[in-house]
Amino acid sequence: MRRSVTPVVRSRIMQSVTTIHSHVRYLPGPRRQLVDTVSMPLLETSLEAETDVQVASSMVALVTELGRDVLDETEGEGEGPLGMFDKLRLLLIKMAKSSKRTLDRQSTSAPTTPATRRVGTLAPLSRYGNSGSPAAQRGASSSPAALDIADPPELSSVAVMGLMSIFHVCLEHSTPAASENAVIVFRDLLHLFAPGYLSPPDVTPEPAAVPLRTRLLILQWLVRLRADASHRINWMSDVDITGPAKLLGRLASTNGDSSPPDAGAPLSPAASEDGHGEARGRSSRQVSMTLPADSAGRSRSASRLRRQLNEERSPSRTNSLRRAAAAPPVAATPVLWTVPEKLPFDFGSATSAIGGKALSSFDHNRMRDWTEEEDPGTGQMKVVEAEETLPPSEWLVVLPVSEYLRAVNHILQVEQEWELVSYILCHLPEQLSNKHFACGPRCAQQIHVLRKALCDGLRAGDRGDRIFPRTLPVGIKRAEIHAVAFHCLTALIAYRSLFSKQQQDDIVSTFMLGLGNPRDTAKPCIHALTIAAFELRPSVTKHLAETVRQLQKIISTAPLGVHILEFIAGVGQEPSLYANFTDADFQTVFGIALKYIQAHNERLADNPNDVEEGIEYAFSQYVLLLAYYNIAVWYLALRLSERPKFVAFLTRRLVQANEGKTEVDEATEVCLDMIARYAYSNADPRPRASSFDNLIATPTQAPVPPPKTWLVGNATITVRKLHAPAWVEVTVRRASGVVRMLWELQNISMTSSAPESDLIAALLRHRETAGLMHGIPSVIRDALAMLPNPAPPLHVGTRARSASFSGTSASQVPLAQRIEENAVVDAANAAARDVRQVTIESGVLTADPSFFTVQLSSFPHVDARMRPLLVPNDPASQRAVTMLDTIPIVDFHKVGVLYAGQGQTNELDILANTHGSKAYTEFVSGLGTLVRTKGSRDLNIYIGGLDQETDIDGKWTYCWDDDISQMVFHVATLMPTNRETDPQCTLKKRHIGNDFIKVIWNDSGGEFAFDTLPGDFNFVNIVIQPHTPAGNPWIGPGMSNNTEFFKVSMQLRPGMPEVGPLGTFKMVTGSSLPHVVRQLALHSNIFAQIFLASVGFETGRPAGTSGMTHRIEYSSNWRKRLQQIKLLKKRIAEAQQAASPSAENGSSPAQPIDLDQAEAARLFTAWA
Repeated sequence: MRRSVTPVVRSRIMQSVTTIHSHVRYLPGPRRQLVDTVSMPLLETSLEAETDVQVASSMVALVTELGRDVLDETEGEGEGPLGMFDKLRLLLIKMAKSSKRTLDRQSTSAPTTPATRRVGTLAPLSRYGNSGSPAAQRGASSSPAALDIADPPELSSVAVMGLMSIFHVCLEHSTPAASENAVIVFRDLLHLFAPGYLSPPDVTPEPAAVPLRTRLLILQWLVRLRADASHRINWMSDVDITGPAKLLGRLASTNGDSSPPDAGAPLSPAASEDGHGEARGRSSRQVSMTLPADSAGRSRSASRLRRQLNEERSPSRTNSLRRAAAAPPVAATPVLWTVPEKLPFDFGSATSAIGGKALSSFDHNRMRDWTEEEDPGTGQMKVVEAEETLPPSEWLVVLPVSEYLRAVNHILQVEQEWELVSYILCHLPEQLSNKHFACGPRCAQQIHVLRKALCDGLRAGDRGDRIFPRTLPVGIKRAEIHAVAFHCLTALIAYRSLFSKQQQDDIVSTFMLGLGNPRDTAKPCIHALTIAAFELRPSVTKHLAETVRQLQKIISTAPLGVHILEFIAGVGQEPSLYANFTDADFQTVFGIALKYIQAHNERLADNPNDVEEGIEYAFSQYVLLLAYYNIAVWYLALRLSERPKFVAFLTRRLVQANEGKTEVDEATEVCLDMIARYAYSNADPRPRASSFDNLIATPTQAPVPPPKTWLVGNATITVRKLHAPAWVEVTVRRASGVVRMLWELQNISMTSSAPESDLIAALLRHRETAGLMHGIPSVIRDALAMLPNPAPPLHVGTRARSASFSGTSASQVPLAQRIEENAVVDAANAAARDVRQVTIESGVLTADPSFFTVQLSSFPHVDARMRPLLVPNDPASQRAVTMLDTIPIVDFHKVGVLYAGQGQTNELDILANTHGSKAYTEFVSGLGTLVRTKGSRDLNIYIGGLDQETDIDGKWTYCWDDDISQMVFHVATLMPTNRETDPQCTLKKRHIGNDFIKVIWNDSGGEFAFDTLPGDFNFVNIVIQPHTPAGNPWIGPGMSNNTEFFKVSMQLRPGMPEVGPLGTFKMVTGSSLPHVVRQLALHSNIFAQIFLASVGFETGRPAGTSGMTHRIEYSSNWRKRLQQIKLLKKRIAEAQQAASPSAENGSSPAQPIDLDQAEAARLFTAWA
């Protein structure tokens, strides 16, 4: 077609040729004649020279159809059609390269003026639609610069999209020849995207043959390639990169215009490097937009104020400020992509065929026994393939994914074009999470290169090097680029099996360096270290002490403080991580928590009228609670012999945090109570009744005095006389727990010794049989062996603190043990009947409960301030004591667990599931201990409202507990399903629907929507899914499954701020998954309760806004118990004052806390 012909006429000619071709497609003779005489000559003479986008698009569409015909004839036509295929793809490559004009990347490296930006801005990729005439689009601006900048990329992009279309046509055919052709097209696109990527690193890179916009277009297609569980190549269009794109300022404006904005004005070197320039508004920054002068001033003032109030400058930040004058130059570049993206192409869910000769990412039959070695000469990894076990005809066609990764490494390390680098950094974590895509020895080599490049680049600041990229873009801080790069390094944790111990240490140490910048990189590094604590445990254990010291240096706002304290709390639950800690390291951990407590109190003291509201108040309360929670977790993590060493340190620092107040606050009081409670014992915070209690409490005819209760400090002591002579039960109720003891008065004479020895033997045998005497010395067993008719030795069970639930499990009591217990009961009953304990002075032994309390006092020298208060024996006071027993000792948490099967997307199908996959079953079994619901009330086990009598909610559930918390999991698949009597699964939803946190195992193959299970109490969804979508179910012999790693993400209620270490998502192994999810659920449920108390259900606002607030302070069960004790104490004191007219009518004015006096009384001395 001659160029003198108008574009409209040329377009109609192409439409006619295409229509004729469609009519003769299934007529081999006429179609071949049409191709040989019309179609191919027309394309060979006109395609490369065509300048109109619409006409070129019609020609490319014809090329695609011709390529489809070639593939249809491949199986039986010999070499002819293959030659035609090569001609077609070469035509598209020439078209892409010929459209390159004088505009190149080098011409835009210098800062542009505002006028140039208005005229020379590249058109967005969304212009490739059919709306609007290309001529009219060109006529919108008569400037030659606009023509040179806007038109050429469109033509080359049309050619590139033609190559992509041909690739997907090959993918659909899934024949050996089609797959081979797909590999050829794939390599063509790689050469257009990254010319010279196959060259050695020291060779000067080739200049790009296509414009930057076209290269970005190719990258947009490449990053969306995936593989299913059978390694079959597919393509996905929707990829969420909102998180990293926000860090780089690539979110589109909220006014509905998603077109990429113009590049902003160049910043000064200092502003660009440290982020204090005019365009650096942190909270509401637009992409590369210039702020007005007054707005810029406010931005700078706010930035300075935040730094002064919330951050402590690290040495690296201070040095960077000193080097501001020597910062690298900045480059103004056009912004070519933003989020959300509007792709100019959509290939749907193009997937290769099931089985057969489909295009794959890895051939297990061919490379099953591959190994990798390090070349001693070059230091590079090399692949050692196993001997071929199958003939080449049986090989699968493998897409060279390793070459794509090599091109990515080339862009990151050599070329460093910012528009490409930024897009790679944002998309690479998502693509690498598809482990079946980047699979095989050659991909492993490139992953090694990528790890080294990321670690070296992120540590380059300490050596003065400047990479990622060397030339800093306009309006971007280097620390922001590093923050996104840390996300890429975090994704490589999933490839830990490829790395040596030294390389894993290198990854962890790189994350530690990122902690030095609390404003930009500390948060992603804390998240990464949280996951590395489970996946790279030896390396984290090695560096944990130094990591804690780095965290101690960070003075941050509450949002970052949340992540620091969550990390420390999670590490405190894993004893193997802090096995090498010294006393100084433990003090450092305590110091971090104490710092946040002190900062919270100082802020309230300095600004008593500064009222926090909404989310700010919720975050403040959550940080404070986490700080106290960390003290409890790490205090209990100490060895019992080491705890007394830290009592004075913790007490003084806690009291100092309250300095200036008239009294210690309740949170500190319960913390001190916990310290005293566990200083010398690992006893469980909840007493459990035993059979021996019933033996000595058997009713007799002798009168028994009523129990008496005293208030001693912030504890109640109840002494109850038992029916057995000389025995009393002592119950100490504190805020942090309850201790119940049995005491015997041994000041007795004229007593038969034989029955008493039988009673002692019964007691010891029962205790050992019940497994309640953890760590009993063997001397007890020896004593039992000396008794007549000794029982056979029984195993004494032990349980690590906070390791598992201590209630009844599914195991049955052995027959021998039941016989032993019955024998013990009979012997004890006989002994109790025979005992007649008589004294010389007064006959039958009697002792009032007051007798025992006097023995523990310094009577008559008792300080009036510390004198115990006797609780009156009236009904109101006794009810107050009983009310204390109704308040739980530990905090309760309930979490729903659901399984979404293949294709399940609605609430009813998910709730109706009665079982899940094998991986799901293994995960649920690791969440806690299987507990029988019926009878759990007698064992004081919290099961979150499940029926405990008739099994209407199922026979079993999973529970987990430690000395601070108890968590029950409402597992939907363990609950009965009856679609006839309960078609809507109401019985399940009444429990799971009221859980704030829900864990969803998503095997549906798609994304799980937050509102799939609608309800007012939906706050957080923790979604677990295989790292690779199942796709087709065919898995060949030797192929791996998805049980190694899983993608874990968190969905939040609208308006809730981010908590937890997941960010967008994290990759977690199946073995670590129950521990990670349990910690996430625990922390999320705590915050959800605080959020509900502080903000309520008014959560429709954007995250970060305050709005209305209830401003109800969240109280733990420890604090509620303390409040009940204080209320009882106040009532008794008021009653005594009213009954004593001669008492003082007034009280001395409140005085500030005396630190020395408070420390002296730290153990809540009762009588002294």
